[in-house]
Amino acid sequence: MNKLFNGEHPSEEQLMELAVSGSVPEIQEHVNGCPACSGIVKEFREVKQRVASLDEEEVPVRVEQRILSITRHGHGTGFLSGFQALFSNPFLIALVVAIVVILLYFLVGSEVFKVP
Repeated sequence: MNKLFNGEHPSEEQLMELAVSGSVPEIQEHVNGCPACSGIVKEFREVKQRVASLDEEEVPVRVEQRILSITRHGHGTGFLSGFQALFSNPFLIALVVAIVVILLYFLVGSEVFKVP
């Protein structure tokens, strides 16, 4: 057993570094004489190999088109995105507010605002 660890095992981070880089002599010396740490490093290396062998996922065409549409136009293509585009204009917002106030006045407010 290596004197560096004083009878203790290296941390998982140190063992992972050994598994990934393979160039940590002090830890490698400990792992060579310790079945528990050797098993952990072996598992880390197996995971590394599995991850390296994974194929890159393909993005579905519909998702790719949607992303491109949003980046090109600044908004999506559905009903809500059209609604948002309509109310992004400050003039239209003021117009809608004015119409709502006028309607409220004639429907409800005329009775409320009468002077007794």
